[in-house]
Amino acid sequence: MTKILLPELKEVGDIKLNWLTVLAFIDAPKLEVSTGTITLPDVSKLSELSFPEMRQANTVEVKGAELGLLHFPKLAAITNLSIQNTTLSGISTGFDKLEKIEGELRLMEMSEMRTLSIPSSIRRIEKLTIYNQNVDRNFAEINIKGMNLGELSIERDAVNGIKIIGDDVFHGIVSFDTQNGRTYDWVSPVFEGFHEIDSISYGNYISNLRNLEMKGIRKINKGFHIPNNNLIGLSLPDLEEVGGNFVINHLSSVSVEDSVFIIPKLKSVGGDFRITTASRDIIALELPALTYVAGNLIIGTGYASTSQWDPYGRDMKSLSFPMLKTIGGKITLKPYLDGGDNYINERFTDLDGFSALESVKGVEIVRHQGLISYEGFSKAISSFPASAWSVENNGYNPAYQDLLDNKWVKP
Repeated sequence: MTKILLPELKEVGDIKLNWLTVLAFIDAPKLEVSTGTITLPDVSKLSELSFPEMRQANTVEVKGAELGLLHFPKLAAITNLSIQNTTLSGISTGFDKLEKIEGELRLMEMSEMRTLSIPSSIRRIEKLTIYNQNVDRNFAEINIKGMNLGELSIERDAVNGIKIIGDDVFHGIVSFDTQNGRTYDWVSPVFEGFHEIDSISYGNYISNLRNLEMKGIRKINKGFHIPNNNLIGLSLPDLEEVGGNFVINHLSSVSVEDSVFIIPKLKSVGGDFRITTASRDIIALELPALTYVAGNLIIGTGYASTSQWDPYGRDMKSLSFPMLKTIGGKITLKPYLDGGDNYINERFTDLDGFSALESVKGVEIVRHQGLISYEGFSKAISSFPASAWSVENNGYNPAYQDLLDNKWVKP
């Protein structure tokens, strides 16, 4: 079959044309409304898709290796639009009246598209997804400056070295999914123009990026989460404020200068602050500017060797929070947050890095066999009750009354 003719059709629900590899032409000159899904999953000979009278559509999904022209001149609103494996360099032509994509615009495996190209008429896209996995050349740049966009999602090989250009303040989410790519040597995405953003997400697992650097981002209005990862480098040089939870999971391979992991400018966290290090190359954690954490402060300080195959210690020696005055919840220090009681830290000896702390709701410190001094908590001891004091299996385990009696250091 080379042609499909629908000369009188004005409204349609679902249309699904499977495996019509020789389909070259579709004619529906009067079709105005599509309430279902139009699916053209593998139309290798189709060069042009034209619906000249269509004004409203629910979902259109098209994949065609020779498709070079999409013609929807009167389409004003669509819920979802997915374009895959075409010769198109974008969708800036053929959608002259398009104002709103209420769901997702998904651009996949578009080998001719180097920069984002969309109609200037669009006022709102709820979600824009860029996906590359099977093309040799990636998108080089995505410019969302001036766009009203709910989420920008970048997936698979498209993450590699992508430059994302945006406004100073972006009221949306930027999300990355790095799984199932073809290489383990990806270059970190680059942010340009952004200083404030609602949220940044790196999915459930950072599998392909080795280095992640977030230059320029000063404020994240919602939460920030670095999931389990294969990172060997992580840098947050400009980040000053996070409105929600701040979470970094399992830095097991990260190597840093002088073995000190520093977040130099972070001043406040509006939720929990949680970080786990278990890298043999990190012996200290420093947040020199952090003054306020609204929720709990939870740190996995790393653990001593538990295997002959891993003879080097992964436990940190020190924590430095010299400006931190207020923790709205509890402070918890454990060698390995997600591990059992067999994990211990042998190197951490004192709490001097919390000497500015004045207010906290409770303290839990366990399995730090070298810890012999609690003097860093001297300003904060009266801010929480004895019932909220819990220390076990450390080098020194004073009772709450011992601290009131100035017995801060192990006799």
